[in-house]
Amino acid sequence: MKHSLSWYRTRISHHNRPASRLGTATVGALVLLMVALAISPSACGRERTSDTRWALVPLYRDSGSPGIYRAIAPAADGELWVVGEARGARGDTDAVVARFDREGRPRFRRTFGADDDDRLLALCATPEGELVAVGVTEYRGPGLRDGWVLRFDRRGELLWERVVGGPQNDTLNSCAVAADGSVVAVGTRGDSRDRPQAWVVRLSTDGESLGEWTQSDHPGSAALTLLVDRGRAWVGGHQSPEAGRTEGVLWRLSLVDGRFELAETFRLAPNTRLVRLRLVAPGRSIALFERGPQVGALSGLHLAALDLEATPPLLGETTAIDDSALVGVFDLRLVDGAAWLLAQHLDAAGVGRSIVYRVSAPGTPSELVASTDGEPLVFTSLAILSRSELQLVGVVPERLSSPVIYRLGVTSP
Repeated sequence: MKHSLSWYRTRISHHNRPASRLGTATVGALVLLMVALAISPSACGRERTSDTRWALVPLYRDSGSPGIYRAIAPAADGELWVVGEARGARGDTDAVVARFDREGRPRFRRTFGADDDDRLLALCATPEGELVAVGVTEYRGPGLRDGWVLRFDRRGELLWERVVGGPQNDTLNSCAVAADGSVVAVGTRGDSRDRPQAWVVRLSTDGESLGEWTQSDHPGSAALTLLVDRGRAWVGGHQSPEAGRTEGVLWRLSLVDGRFELAETFRLAPNTRLVRLRLVAPGRSIALFERGPQVGALSGLHLAALDLEATPPLLGETTAIDDSALVGVFDLRLVDGAAWLLAQHLDAAGVGRSIVYRVSAPGTPSELVASTDGEPLVFTSLAILSRSELQLVGVVPERLSSPVIYRLGVTSP
């Protein structure tokens, strides 16, 4: 999809620089849910910036297999890859890989696991229609928890899997496929005292190791997101230079010579985390920050253009979303120059709900597109199929959680 470069009209300085398909009866019973999830212009005190109305439509709920879908991405043929986990009878979890058509009809579902917990947290589709998924396993590796990378063909058959990490707690949070087909994954790796460090892993198309890198300047660092652009992997996350404070961090890994280095730090508040990066065009990206008054508390989000060609990388025009009830961000996607954000919010009663925001242009207010007010739904990932259709995955967080797929679509011009 073509992305607008209007995010880069103006630059500003950094703050820190001087499996069951829903039946007909079930769908009918959920008509009220669609109405309840239609957009409320006054929700969260934010005005809508257009007259377009959206509605969430349930497509699939796996009531027979408790668990959660954690990530979704379009396949090369327009269908949908989904990964997550299923809960076993003894409370352990098995990794899940599934594929659906655009109407939420399941093509297949595969589980991988043993007696301990195995989870898939993120995925990246390849141009050939294959899938790479990353997460954590407690069964296969030498450590307490180990990073886990799996590659599947388009039929969901496992091509290879690799367990990476050391003797402590290690997790892979995100992945990307480079132009040469190699896989870059990022996460956290425990040091000798099991303190988390930002961690990058690179594997060949056959799963052979091409290197590992850690950032050890400050204990408590984490790599949360990445993008690959013209022979470089840009890695976003956070570190703790001192007790009680975190700063957003951007690292740079050369895929040519293997040099891994700090590119820039960001201090937008005492607690700042760079949680999502998305590529707009070569050398241009969008960065999403969580910010708050202290570690573990959020006061809002900060969406900014990021010029990767500048030295050091330079933040550009921004949009701030102020909301002290935010719990965190789950996803960020781009289409036609607009940014779509999926976040979680706690209402006055302390009940979590999912919110979808849209920011159409730099400096414009965020538009509240959808919210799960009054409904027991938590969405964890979104995929954009067109400017008028999104797919979301998540869970109904009941005692026996049920994975779900919903469509978010335009209901009126």
